[in-house]
Amino acid sequence: MRKILLLIVFFFLLAASHGFETLIYAQADKSLLMKELTHKDEETRCAAVVIIADRNYKSAIKNLIMVLRDEKSPVVIEKINKALGLLTENKLPVEYKDWVEWWDAEGREWYGKMNFTDKDPAEELLAQSRNWMILILVVTGSLAFIVILLMIVFSAMGSNRLKATKEIIKQAEKYIKDSEEITKRNDRILEELENKRVEIKESIAELRDEMQADIEGFSDSQQKNIEHRMREVTMTLREKAEKELEHTLSEIKEDVGREIKKNAADLREKTAVSINEQYAKMQKEIDAHSMYIEASFLLINEKFEDSVRLYQKLLALKPDHYVAWNNLGNAFRKLKRYNDALDAFRKSVEIAPEDAAALYNIAVINAFMKRKDQMLLNLKKAVHFNPELKDEALNDKAFADFWKDADFKDVTEA
Repeated sequence: MRKILLLIVFFFLLAASHGFETLIYAQADKSLLMKELTHKDEETRCAAVVIIADRNYKSAIKNLIMVLRDEKSPVVIEKINKALGLLTENKLPVEYKDWVEWWDAEGREWYGKMNFTDKDPAEELLAQSRNWMILILVVTGSLAFIVILLMIVFSAMGSNRLKATKEIIKQAEKYIKDSEEITKRNDRILEELENKRVEIKESIAELRDEMQADIEGFSDSQQKNIEHRMREVTMTLREKAEKELEHTLSEIKEDVGREIKKNAADLREKTAVSINEQYAKMQKEIDAHSMYIEASFLLINEKFEDSVRLYQKLLALKPDHYVAWNNLGNAFRKLKRYNDALDAFRKSVEIAPEDAAALYNIAVINAFMKRKDQMLLNLKKAVHFNPELKDEALNDKAFADFWKDADFKDVTEA
């Protein structure tokens, strides 16, 4: 009976500490955002405006218009205009007076009765959850009280029972202290997990930058030993990434394993799933970059058929890689498969509309196919984003048939 009582008290205190912590965080969120809208730091004000827009706080529309009145920073004014446009689904006005006119004409009728302190649907759900939690805590507390009362009654039957009751009280106090320590440990674990997640992101970004720098360096040189060095670098980067990933994951698993085993199996399962997802994502990035390096090497060494197969495999894994689409188009162009090349270049432009290289390549393919109008249209776009392409077009033999054409000269000699 004594063990059952101690377990009930322990879980009651643990659930209460977690529930009240969540409630306090939710209630403080909007007040903090309101303070940050008038913060002296420009970046802080911008961040507060972006959070309000992302969370769709329509109750903040009036507050944003009032802040816009006194705001001096052009960057913050632009953020507020965008946020108001998203929240109201209107075109973006240019000045504060435009929003005031809109508020008087339409906004007051729809949003005039809402205050930024009103509860949004998410807060209503939180309040309901809080009520259920309070009900559960009351029932649990009542059961604990009844059990304690029964034990006190039985303890009155003898002095030994009195000693046992005192011992139970001491153990209950000990469990209370343990529950507070467990709460602190949970906070530390969550903070450490967040830091590890940030470190993993930074590692991925550094690896991506290193890989991109190596690719650009290799494309500038065509030495005899390029194949050996390319594979060496690829394997080194991949081994480095895998070692760093394994080291980071092992540290996370060790830290999480030691702490989570003491608290809850459920938290441990969620953490393991998150780690596996991060590992799979990083492995996918590493495989994609490795395939890109190998395909680029094959293209440089004029192994066009092999490069086409590898680029297609890469794009099946990562279809938003616009540089790979552009390189695939170049390989098709070398194989004189112009229709396939056009499809690849157009896919690259869909992903990166301002990619001057892809637009220029589309113009080249249309020149080969004698499509003057399409050639001029895409060449004009390419020159717009990169004026240096004018000189390249005047020396590119792909445009030799159009060098004397008046329209061609208008684009390249303007």
